[in-house]
Amino acid sequence: MSKGAFYYHFKNKEDLYFSILEEVHDAEHEFIEEHIKEIGENITEKNFFEILKIYGEAGLEFSIRHPKYYHLVQRLLKENEKIIRNFIDKKLNEHMEGLFEKLILEAIQRGELRNDFYLEFIKKLIKNLFQNFSFIFLQDIDEFDFDKLIKTYDDYIDFIENGLGKK
Repeated sequence: MSKGAFYYHFKNKEDLYFSILEEVHDAEHEFIEEHIKEIGENITEKNFFEILKIYGEAGLEFSIRHPKYYHLVQRLLKENEKIIRNFIDKKLNEHMEGLFEKLILEAIQRGELRNDFYLEFIKKLIKNLFQNFSFIFLQDIDEFDFDKLIKTYDDYIDFIENGLGKK
């Protein structure tokens, strides 16, 4: 693409990044919603941790089916440029707010999550646990088989639910 064509479509590099992130976000959201319809799960009848597994497994399947999107997002998540980093953090927060806040509140009311923590603490903790799952376990996504990846993710959610300590 020539420089003129680039600036016809985008104001600057950041605008390009924003456009790409929006495209990936929309594609992933659509994929996850379609996945939930296909498996025929009524997620309103599931507990918080079962819902996390359903959403997470769909997101992992999206990453495996669309590795270019996955690798691109991982590069952008490592971006140090302040304006891009702020945009990415804002998008992640909006996504987490939209997806998890209601689920977290309902889980607290049903006694599935501890109610002695502030809501903001729980939201930040869960957001960071999900963000860091990919950094911990998906560095070489091409080497994972799907079944092993799902087992690892399920173990991760089980750890979040039960922790390491005795009950």
